[in-house]
Amino acid sequence: MADSSSEAHSDPGEPLRRWERIVALLIGTIFAVLAIIALFFSKNQAGTAALLLVAAAFLLIGVQGTALVRFGGGSASVELDRRAAAAVERADEVAKHDPELALGILEGAAMIEPRLGPAASALRSIAYENAVRRALERVLPDGGTVTATEPPADFAVLTPTANLLISVVFRRSRNIQMVDLAPLVSSRQLEGADGGLVVANQALSSGVSEYIATAAKHGVMIEVVNWDGPEHDRDLRQAVSRLLRQADPA
Repeated sequence: MADSSSEAHSDPGEPLRRWERIVALLIGTIFAVLAIIALFFSKNQAGTAALLLVAAAFLLIGVQGTALVRFGGGSASVELDRRAAAAVERADEVAKHDPELALGILEGAAMIEPRLGPAASALRSIAYENAVRRALERVLPDGGTVTATEPPADFAVLTPTANLLISVVFRRSRNIQMVDLAPLVSSRQLEGADGGLVVANQALSSGVSEYIATAAKHGVMIEVVNWDGPEHDRDLRQAVSRLLRQADPA
């Protein structure tokens, strides 16, 4: 489901973007101010030294424009690899219960360690899929249920009169193309279903409508809807309703 082709793996030595450098400088400045305050009002010199090291690390990231893997030495060293590993472990712990929180943890850590970018992207796809499932549950008529199913479909929508297959397509940048519909349309799963629905977060390319029309000529009933938040629930409801009417014209 995830768009692996559009997600480039970042090189830790690759220059950071301008906004990333600005964020690093801001964080470094905040920690520096805290360290200066602690220097005058705190007796915990070890804690003050740690704050200064963290501030220096972020300021160095912002100034030199590249991710910092390790800074300093000894017990007070700033080891971003270790911190990144801890972020991944924490995100993994909460992902099943709160994908949005896990995504926030990874995206925050990825600002410091670019190698976490692909993990954050994968979790972003999972969060979108879960959001689509909740949206389907909101728009289904009474008696309808949403259950997980085997790939290439992600969900099955069951009503007293129909059985629909749902495929969720998440893309970071490019439009939805015919190739994104192919796994569901060509699947034998649709032979036992009353129709298929592709829910995508990006706009549809011009060829998608033609692809749907061609599938319909071969007896494959499929809809594609752009959904990127509750504000698109109406579009999702209409797409589901059309498929249900086709399955049970009476």
